[in-house]
Amino acid sequence: MGRQQSPDLLDTSVGDVVDAVPVPPSTSTSYAFRGVDTHSRFDALSGQWVLFAPDRQNRPCDFVERPHELADASGCPFCAGNESTTPPSVFSIPAADIDLGIDGPLDSPVDDDVLDSDPTADWAVRVVPNKYPAVGRHQSSVQVRHLLPAADVSWPACGVSIAGGHEVIIESPRHIESITQLDSEHAGQIFLAFKQRFMAWRADPAIRYMLVFKNVGRQAGASLHHSHSQLIAFNQVPTETARTLRRKMTHYAKTGCCLQCDMIRSEMKSMERVIARTDHLVAYCPFASAFAMQVRITTTQHADRFENLSDALVMEVGRLTRRVTSWLERWRPGIAYNYLLHTRPPHWDGAEEAFHWALDIIPRTSFIAGLELGCGTMMNTMLPEEAASVYQRLAKRDSLRSV
Repeated sequence: MGRQQSPDLLDTSVGDVVDAVPVPPSTSTSYAFRGVDTHSRFDALSGQWVLFAPDRQNRPCDFVERPHELADASGCPFCAGNESTTPPSVFSIPAADIDLGIDGPLDSPVDDDVLDSDPTADWAVRVVPNKYPAVGRHQSSVQVRHLLPAADVSWPACGVSIAGGHEVIIESPRHIESITQLDSEHAGQIFLAFKQRFMAWRADPAIRYMLVFKNVGRQAGASLHHSHSQLIAFNQVPTETARTLRRKMTHYAKTGCCLQCDMIRSEMKSMERVIARTDHLVAYCPFASAFAMQVRITTTQHADRFENLSDALVMEVGRLTRRVTSWLERWRPGIAYNYLLHTRPPHWDGAEEAFHWALDIIPRTSFIAGLELGCGTMMNTMLPEEAASVYQRLAKRDSLRSV
């Protein structure tokens, strides 16, 4: 085992030390950096340190923000009536199915301009193959498994073929930009579509990894305004995901407990970073958040696969996600953000008790710049306790509005 030492962002041996020595989820270190008191925290899930530098919020900026411009919706390929401009649907939720009567206590008045589904459309949520996929398509699992060449492991160049699928989840037939412009029931339907597509891809024996993600705003990577999410499936497990899986398996082997469950119990005990709770879900700002105002949503009880949740609970996840997003948009109108929905990878041979599904909402309040790229260390200008306080104030306003 390597020699223990204090964490130093410039010491390349720290990663080895962290991997060798179990670090509690609440580990943090403060130290001086050129006369400024900085603060670093260890993310037990990713195995990475995050540098917190709140003073960076006050640095001068002479770049001018351009006003938000909404493109003409007449040619939008995702709007009702333009279905012929996209590939045929692989899954859809009919507009008639939008009334399930599952609204619960989270159905609070979030926005004054909430829209129902377009009454002229016969669908509420539509899933289509991405016309510009990030991964090569395959027709069947058998083809992929036989056609994949062995990795070329010769140094310094090596490679392997990647195949799978890339889909777009069109969240409304209307030309909307945010899930907050839909009622809470429709928001839940979107998450039911995620569940169904996860189940479909999980049935393919060649698929080893699945992710649902959403890009909102150009700074977050979006190229179209119309509210949509994406699902990507790979026949390989990404490197960072594999490292996280190993950390989770190691923690489970040593403690007999799920790492994320341990973190959730710690968060719910302190309640310092918790921003919302229901009977089954919790939303909190992670202790070592890599981004300002980051939020994680998951079940309080252990559940490895999102797609194994009941339809009623999936609907609840959608409603809570809509609510948290509304607070974020109130805090900074027009903010760009991503969210990432993680589920247990298909055909993963690790114990199901070691993996816990989660959805991360990641606001893009600043750019990833030279320090992050050069050091491989994320810098966050807002402590999660401060972020949680902002969300808690916004949640309180919602509660007062609903009285």
